[in-house]
Amino acid sequence: MVAVVWFAAILTLCTQSVIVALRQDLIDRAETEGGDAIDLEIARLERRFRGA
Repeated sequence: MVAVVWFAAILTLCTQSVIVALRQDLIDRAETEGGDAIDLEIARLERRFRGA
């Protein structure tokens, strides 16, 4: 049971790390390219990783 909780915690942290990394990549791209398309992509990725 404890192993399941630890696994879930690690999986959650990894998922959050992926979201942060993708968001930072999109922010970096937005700084160089600009535009509303980047904002839409950020919102789409956030929804995808939150399971909405």
